[in-house]
Amino acid sequence: MTARDNLEILRRQRGIDDPQCILESLKTVGLSEAADKRVKDFSMGMKQRLGLAMALMGNREFLVLDEPVNGLDPEGILALRELLKKLNREREIFQSCWLQVMWIYKS
Repeated sequence: MTARDNLEILRRQRGIDDPQCILESLKTVGLSEAADKRVKDFSMGMKQRLGLAMALMGNREFLVLDEPVNGLDPEGILALRELLKKLNREREIFQSCWLQVMWIYKS
């Protein structure tokens, strides 16, 4: 299945009427050109961004991400963090990381 196919199924499950939200979500996470590419051929970073596109569909007001940079290379981590900073200016995002939780707990 393609990225577009996955988002179409999710759109229908969530009862979102506007099919344009698929392209908007893909554009937001920088996957517009990969819309018709099979997800099984995606890199880990692309899969993480597709997951973020899925989370963003329907313009949720509050979004919690659990370790969104897990498995990414340093370049992918930087790119995803920049995207999250941009999104955080537009909506509230809480990002959790087990290491951060452990550090807070031990402090």
